[in-house]
Amino acid sequence: MNYGHLEYLDEGRVERADLFDGGRTAIVEATDPQLEGRIQHIRVDLPGSSPDLITKLREKGVDLDVHPARNDGVFWGLSVT
Repeated sequence: MNYGHLEYLDEGRVERADLFDGGRTAIVEATDPQLEGRIQHIRVDLPGSSPDLITKLREKGVDLDVHPARNDGVFWGLSVT
């Protein structure tokens, strides 16, 4: 699914959206009537800043969660005595 497929949202099929990478990537839970209403997990690439999309998700009652960037960097230091 790409950002152009807003019909999922307009049709009320999006139940949850998790935003990652500063809002550039979303994992969306959406139902699909062609799959007997089963939930799909869809990765969506978003434009860098999409405040209108966030507003629309909130207006549609989508469960929205924003995940901050992780800092998994580990610094190792050696000391010589």
